[in-house]
Amino acid sequence: MQIELREYQKQDFKTVETIIRETWHYDDFSTSKTAVKLARVFLSSCLTNYTFSRVAVVDGNVAGMILKKNENDGDNIHAVSISQILPLVEHLANKETIRYTGIYGTEITQAQCRKLGIDQGLYVERTQEESPAMKAGIQCGDIISKIDGTPTESMQSYYTYLQTKKQGENLTITVLRKNSDGEYAEKDYKVTVGER
Repeated sequence: MQIELREYQKQDFKTVETIIRETWHYDDFSTSKTAVKLARVFLSSCLTNYTFSRVAVVDGNVAGMILKKNENDGDNIHAVSISQILPLVEHLANKETIRYTGIYGTEITQAQCRKLGIDQGLYVERTQEESPAMKAGIQCGDIISKIDGTPTESMQSYYTYLQTKKQGENLTITVLRKNSDGEYAEKDYKVTVGER
């Protein structure tokens, strides 16, 4: 078996779209037409948000894709599992609205948690412009430690909890933010749940 990584090329789109559709079993819970749209939307979103992409080629056939923010992102490879987004996909497939705050993040490692003195946390990679989170004051680099007083377990649990809220309802998001002395200070933010 020969594995090679090469730059993503436009002609790879259809193959990677099919891989996403089959891997995540979109056809199991939606029509074929919707399954194609879900895979296309997800892949397009990935290509928009990650500027440095590599395609994994196994024995001459495209087998998957690796996404990075940029070429200098080191060993940081960004991936999303279906379990992380399944609740959102189900809402979209059922043509339901979804609740959002505009936070894009990732779980931090256990070593980082120990250093910060928390059980778990989410690193805020970015906040969507004009989103409820940005308006509340949450910033890139913040570490979310609690939501409504409950320790944050994962992005999946965050999104799942968010879907139980109503548009206009407030969440208390507790973050750790580095101050000018390089120390982390805890602060609560009231974020109004949005809908789209």
